[in-house]
Amino acid sequence: RRACQITLDNRLRFAYTGNVHDTEGDMTYYHACRRMLIDPDWYRLLDCHLEQTGRRRNCGTPCAGGRSDSGYWDAHRQPVRIALT
Repeated sequence: RRACQITLDNRLRFAYTGNVHDTEGDMTYYHACRRMLIDPDWYRLLDCHLEQTGRRRNCGTPCAGGRSDSGYWDAHRQPVRIALT
């Protein structure tokens, strides 16, 4: 949480707490209006305020590098085969 706050204090736009269960710190906020942009819960995406075009859903402002593909967003477990050679 402290590292996330330091990055936000130093104007990094899309900082969030990762790899720990921190409901408030997991959310990504849009830098212009400080409203929630992405709301994850661990590996599940609860809400995403991006259109498929990469614009913020509420106001239409473009989010650099942002894109929201439609589809199934949730924790996925895939089998992995490891062969010893």
